[in-house]
Amino acid sequence: MNTQKLLLTICLSAISAALYGQSPATEKVVTFRFVPGEDMFYTPWKGNGGQIGALYRLVDEYRNEIASGEIPVYVNGYSASMRDAARNRELAFIRANRVKSELITHKGLLEEHFITKNHTTAYTDTDGVVYKDMVVVTLRIPAKPVPKSEPELRPEQTVEQQPSQEVEEKSEPEQVIAIGKPDEESLMEIPAARQTVRKPLFAIKTNLLFDLAAALNLEIEVPIGERWSVAGECIFPWWLWKSERYAAQALAGTLEARYRFGRREGRPQMTGWFAGIYGGGGYYDIEWRDDGCQGEVFHAGLSAGYAHSISKNNNWRMEYSIGVGYLNSCYREYASIWGLDGEWHLVRRRNGDFEWFGPTRAKVSLVWMINGKNRMKGGAQ
Repeated sequence: MNTQKLLLTICLSAISAALYGQSPATEKVVTFRFVPGEDMFYTPWKGNGGQIGALYRLVDEYRNEIASGEIPVYVNGYSASMRDAARNRELAFIRANRVKSELITHKGLLEEHFITKNHTTAYTDTDGVVYKDMVVVTLRIPAKPVPKSEPELRPEQTVEQQPSQEVEEKSEPEQVIAIGKPDEESLMEIPAARQTVRKPLFAIKTNLLFDLAAALNLEIEVPIGERWSVAGECIFPWWLWKSERYAAQALAGTLEARYRFGRREGRPQMTGWFAGIYGGGGYYDIEWRDDGCQGEVFHAGLSAGYAHSISKNNNWRMEYSIGVGYLNSCYREYASIWGLDGEWHLVRRRNGDFEWFGPTRAKVSLVWMINGKNRMKGGAQ
């Protein structure tokens, strides 16, 4: 009985093979490049804009098959530009989910439609070019079986008189689009709904020019969208030494609103050229031996500057800016006199008022970015 079943199976298989031809699946591959050391997905960078359009068209064409699960969307993230393997794995993880986020947000796909893996090695394309920072999206389109055509019978022929030679229908060769050849590496599946993406919360700064003058200072800048930000600065040196004959004391603050120019895609947040408007004031007391001056100051004006990253993770930056505007100070000059009571006393000499139009501030600042973690579901931001 088992032998009969085996023979029947072989016969059915032979008949199916004779009636139908089987072609290999077509792979449609779309690639996206990333800035080394960064996880942001910049669509205008290195042709990514054209690639995302091609991916959108593929999703539209095969939407029903993707939704039914017949054609899953394979997303492979690659990162090999960092020395630390854990950092490479993290970058590949986030980058893959960045690309998935585009399809989830703009094309309505779900996490269940993806098969995602991350790679800690480079990606090699069909031309042998190696890319260390890339995300590759692949759709494997299954080929439909093509029935073989029956030979046409002449009127005078019967079924028994058919030519014994089979006429095979030649099919056009399938077109394969940019099939990549990944390097050998260990792969790790990406769990869904566990991605976290860092976004700048605020920046902590110190003006190195003030630091060189032993003037303690601190500034905090908070981003508002991609172009705007608000900054608050405080200067608070409070030095008094050598029997109070030398003093350098100040307590002043400044508020500033900034706008950043140029295309923001392809740039980390709060970098590049900017312009702003500022205003502030405070109190100061400067004494050298027996002479001193104290008073209040107010200033306002326009600022311009430039900021750039100095670390691969963009957490450390440098910023350079200058401000031009109006400054006013009401001051009091005094003399320090040793009294009969054994104490130093300040004796006012004269009052004055000072006004200035021109440069009122200069900054060379070291910046430390504080990032938050926004939870993402299925890679959606």
